Order: sequence, then C-alpha cells, then structure tokens
Amino acid sequence: MRSRRARDDGFTLIELLVSFGLLSLMAVYALQSFRVLETFSQLGRRMEAQHEVNMVAHELGTEISGVQVVFEEIGTGKQRLIFDGTEQALHFVGLSDGTREVGGPHEIWISLNQNGTLTERRQLMRPDHRGPIIEVKMLEHVKALHFSYGETGTETSLIWQANDHLPKSIVLKLEFEPDDHRWWPEVIARLFFAT
Repeated sequence: MRSRRARDDGFTLIELLVSFGLLSLMAVYALQSFRVLETFSQLGRRMEAQHEVNMVAHELGTEISGVQVVFEEIGTGKQRLIFDGTEQALHFVGLSDGTREVGGPHEIWISLNQNGTLTERRQLMRPDHRGPIIEVKMLEHVKALHFSYGETGTETSLIWQANDHLPKSIVLKLEFEPDDHRWWPEVIARLFFAT
C-alpha cells in the first residue's frame, strides 16, 4: 500500500512534459494574439491619422474655393485686393457661415510654423473694427507646404503678384516625412469669384 500512495502523491515525468507542452502552446497563442492586437492598433492609428489629413484637405479646399473679392484702401483713391499668395503661405478673405465662429467675412492666413504645424489664423472683419486674431492648428508633423496659382489652363506660378484680380485656381500640397504613413490627397481649389 505504501508504494501505491507514493505514486498517487506526485506527477510522472510524462505528465510534467505534457503540462509544459500545453503551457508552451498557450504562451505561443497568447503572444500571437498580442501581436495581432498590436498590428490592429497600429492600423487603427494610421487610419485615424489619414482620416484627419483627409478632413483638413477637404476643409481647406472648400475654404479656399470661397475666396472673396475684397479691396482695401492703400492711399488716396488707391485700392488693393486682399489676397497674397506665395509658395509657403496664403492670405485671403473668406466667409464664415457662423457654425464655428461669428458669421461674416474673415481675413485668413494659412501657413506652416517652425514646428511643422499647419496653422490657420483668422480675424473677423467688420466695417467699424476687426476682431482678435484666432490661431487654429490644423495638422501637426508636416514637412513642407506648397501653394501654386493658376491663371489659365495648366500654367501655374508659385507666387501670385496680381493685386487686382484672383487666380482661377489654387493647388495646395503638403509633404510628410518619409517614415510618416500619411499622404496628402490632391487639393485643387477652383475659385468661385475669380475674375
């Protein structure tokens, strides 16, 4: 009887090996599950970042398409169109419908700051006064910003020098770092009020 009890109290070598094998298989499956979850998480972050880029591209394309023809006095009897376009910045007057700010004409500046953040500064324009300048951060971690201006057909220039009329179209391009998985969709704004 004694020998039988001794055998019942412990594990055989085969039982231990089977247990270790099963534990190893469970660990491998758990590790694979964590890797799959991390892959899905990375994919989700990339999709969210790209969605943000697409939303900004749509918003800017719509906003730039609605550039208004507004002149300001620069001297006795002289006027200048409020529109300045360079390769790295754009300044114009646009309209707000009042959904995110006070409605009406706003002076708008779009540029890239030193930190690589695409920014938009907005100032309410009223006949009797101008509101405070509000800065909106549109998109972070941008490598470069490029505007080009079209007068006719496919001809474009990097600077808009005419101060009496608007270009027919404005192309906006952003560049990201090579290891950044985001991409900028083509944004060609056809101006409604181009003369």
